[in-house]
Amino acid sequence: WCKRRMSDLKLYIFIDESGNHSQGKHYAVAASWCVSKRSRTTDVLQSTRDSVAKHIGVSGELKGSKTRPEDLDSVLPVLLDYGYEDGSISHSPVPWATSQPIRHTIHDVNPEVGKKIIGDLTGNPLDAPVTIQTLALASLLNPLFYPERLNESEFSKTKVVLDAETWRRPADNLREAIESVNPTAPDNLSFETRDSDSTPGIQISDLTAYSWLRHRKRGDCTESARAVNKRRFSDY
Repeated sequence: WCKRRMSDLKLYIFIDESGNHSQGKHYAVAASWCVSKRSRTTDVLQSTRDSVAKHIGVSGELKGSKTRPEDLDSVLPVLLDYGYEDGSISHSPVPWATSQPIRHTIHDVNPEVGKKIIGDLTGNPLDAPVTIQTLALASLLNPLFYPERLNESEFSKTKVVLDAETWRRPADNLREAIESVNPTAPDNLSFETRDSDSTPGIQISDLTAYSWLRHRKRGDCTESARAVNKRRFSDY
């Protein structure tokens, strides 16, 4: 590792959800991690997104809920192949142990159970949905708090990119918690919300979260879930 080589690189973490965090029994959130020299969020993973869209025959935005399970099972196992061909992201060096250019973190929960527990403990059930999102976000970003395992301090920026304004309060809550507790976290950590239709990385996370949750709910998307699991930070 060389600080001079890494100084112009940024760590991107794109986040999207599947299901409803305020109701129902199934909710999953996925993050897609990559490293890039690009400063424009919308430029990162564009080639990968386009290759995925071509693979499954989609002309517009990638949406897991609008993608057939068999197409998800076909494309997610070869996502890394597209990642290695994508000039917008780094293939080497990367800050994790494996050489995969795209990694994932996953969080899933039963919202009804979560709301009940949080409401009973806090006495304020109306805030439970936001709390579920905040805890999910903290779980997804957990690798950032292990600097001896993830060398994010070598990056000029660590950018967490979230889908739409629904994540504004959870992001603010987590930022305040980090500042209050002051754990080991990157000083250059930032949160921003973007529209998924113009952000390739969020679309990749949409497919990831949906296929993971569908496998949990219905037992299909087996190959998708297996491929996602191989790219997870499962040892953090």
